[in-house]
Amino acid sequence: MRRQMQSTPLSLVALLLLAGCVASPPPGERAPPPAIPDRFDAPAAAADIATPVDLSRWWTAWQDPALDALVQQALAANPGLREARARVDSARATVTMAESALYPTVAAGGAVWHAALDGHVSGLPGDMLQSYERARSGTGHIVGLGATWEPDIFGGARDDISAAASMVQVQENAERGARLTLVADIVENYQQAQGLRRRSAILQRSITEADQLTAYARARMRAGQATAADVSRAETAAAALKAEQGLLAALIDGRRRRLAVLAGATPETLVTLSDPALPIIPPAPTAQLPSDVLVRRPDVLAASAAVDARAAQFKGAHADLLPRFGINFVGQTG
Repeated sequence: MRRQMQSTPLSLVALLLLAGCVASPPPGERAPPPAIPDRFDAPAAAADIATPVDLSRWWTAWQDPALDALVQQALAANPGLREARARVDSARATVTMAESALYPTVAAGGAVWHAALDGHVSGLPGDMLQSYERARSGTGHIVGLGATWEPDIFGGARDDISAAASMVQVQENAERGARLTLVADIVENYQQAQGLRRRSAILQRSITEADQLTAYARARMRAGQATAADVSRAETAAAALKAEQGLLAALIDGRRRRLAVLAGATPETLVTLSDPALPIIPPAPTAQLPSDVLVRRPDVLAASAAVDARAAQFKGAHADLLPRFGINFVGQTG
């Protein structure tokens, strides 16, 4: 107690000295406030500028041939992707149909006929009878060519083309989103299966060591250096580890079946997995801003294109309220 009371004044003196050292400077000597920029840009690394990252095949960063084969098989066999591609083709055909409204419509037609009259008239003079015979039958034809063109004076047709083009972007980004979701699902299940296999290998080594410890405990009990309770604890620990084997095997089997379904095969198909002993972890992305990620997301791009399509459709509907003019040309002969 005496030492503590003697050290208290010294502590107060030290605190006062420290407070004097960190005292604020006079107002005239204060540093100016830091300048805050109007926007923040993440400095891109020199390597990223020289060699931009190719995100079209991002799953190859794991350098796993089995994973690459599964992804390629799924992209070729997945029915959802085929449906998405069909929607893209349909949207592109709609653009072609909308563009046709800017050009004239040409139509051609024709007809050929032959007519004959039944009946016979007698008692006519010779020249009249010949004229009547010639008039009993006849052949005729007619050929026509027509063209119609409606000038896009108020831009309604061009608005329809713009709306159709925006819908193509919507469907293309929807296809990209379906592709991204499929590949991400495959990569996630594949990496989970590999992680479970690594856990299973570690568990197997733990079981081997637990069996060795159980045998060691039994040997010590026979030598009189351990009790039956020690042997029972070792056996219980080994049994608990062995019970986890079935759970891990079921989880690995579930991941394999899901990978088979995603790849377009039946759940019973055996999926090949690479050796999980040496996993390769891709490097973390650098110089990425949230805004950069947003402009690459297919769902965001599809929503933006849908807004553009609706705006163009609104302008086209407004143009339908204005007068329309057409030019027609028809020519016939026969």
